[in-house]
Amino acid sequence: MFVTVKYGEEQCRIFNAICRNDLLLDSIRSQCQCDQNVVVDLSDERGEVKNLRCFPTSYGSDFLKERETLVLLRVDNDVHKETPFFTPLLNSLLRDQKFLDAINAQTEAEDSRDHRSRVKPCVSPDLVFAPVNKKPKAPKPTRMPVKK
Repeated sequence: MFVTVKYGEEQCRIFNAICRNDLLLDSIRSQCQCDQNVVVDLSDERGEVKNLRCFPTSYGSDFLKERETLVLLRVDNDVHKETPFFTPLLNSLLRDQKFLDAINAQTEAEDSRDHRSRVKPCVSPDLVFAPVNKKPKAPKPTRMPVKK
């Protein structure tokens, strides 16, 4: 499953979405020449933010549609606001007020909508989920047949 991400001066790249969201967004950030410190996310061309950064251990294929065309967004946090501010990194949309209003809508998602289209602000875009350190179970000893 792949998606197309548009950015810059009408540039686009294809990405495999069958991976964890944190890895997908890191790859997109790197391949689209964004600074390592920039927090990124994606929206569809109508301005519906995908909020992949809120679900770093989920798979992109659970949130995105096959062959979907997406817009790369920069996520800016204001300490005075709970919700982030999104800026499209596709230059042609920087002056599209309808798109800017759509990606920065303050409305809560309806519970009846599925998680693919849910607009839900993250507690923090810099969420890092550390793996739980569990000791692996020791393998059970097996009896080897004795050769005679």
